[in-house]
Amino acid sequence: MRSKNTSIGYLIVFLAIIKITVSLSFFDFHHMHSDEERNYNIVTNYLNGHNYSVSGPNNTYIRSAFHGSFTIFFYKFLINNNIKKESWIIFYYILSNIFYLISLLYFF
Repeated sequence: MRSKNTSIGYLIVFLAIIKITVSLSFFDFHHMHSDEERNYNIVTNYLNGHNYSVSGPNNTYIRSAFHGSFTIFFYKFLINNNIKKESWIIFYYILSNIFYLISLLYFF
């Protein structure tokens, strides 16, 4: 008879494989959530000399309030250091899967 820990180990591996497979099947590594894409667009416009603005219709820029959120400054850091957005998305994906595995170990 298998021990309880062995069965839980198999369950953890099985759940991790399912999560990673489903994520890789449906995950888009070129785009972030719409709010994050908007923040990234604000930073891009700021660095291109259009202040803190969002892109509007007909190549216009609509001013947005000054953004003091962490993500604005973080995306500015990424762009200034030539770190591609896709690299950040992949890193975040890997990090979230690591935390998922840790949570499985913790709760089982």
